[in-house]
Amino acid sequence: MKKIISLGLAGLLLGACGLGTPAETVPLTTPSPEAETLMVPKSVTMVAQNESQQPGEAMFTDMGDGRTRVVITLTGKVSAVAQPAHIHVGGCPLPGAVRYPLTDVVSGRSETTIEADMGSLFGPEAMAVNVHKSAAESSVYVSCGDLK
Repeated sequence: MKKIISLGLAGLLLGACGLGTPAETVPLTTPSPEAETLMVPKSVTMVAQNESQQPGEAMFTDMGDGRTRVVITLTGKVSAVAQPAHIHVGGCPLPGAVRYPLTDVVSGRSETTIEADMGSLFGPEAMAVNVHKSAAESSVYVSCGDLK
């Protein structure tokens, strides 16, 4: 009988341990406004210009805080010479003034983070990403892609 009473009391004590104050509730966090407005990355097809045989792609990724990462990857006949790259006002094949300078393309690749949001880059104003043959031959375009 003592065993049954002892076991019963032990069960009550263990059960009572879980009845104390409820566990602290953790409020659900809501995403920051920035996280809600990040745009999906966009790919721009780079078309070879002036028989350069340098087509490729420019990938635009929204980094938040009004910044966008631009990664240019050229294929085909890539050059080890630094090739200046920019985002220009206007469209291909003859874009206008430089709006955003980018890191030179070397051996087919460039990566730059610019102070511009994706909405302004892909907005109503026509823009194009453009790669030049070299600093010495900046008037010769080797690849161009319209931001659409």
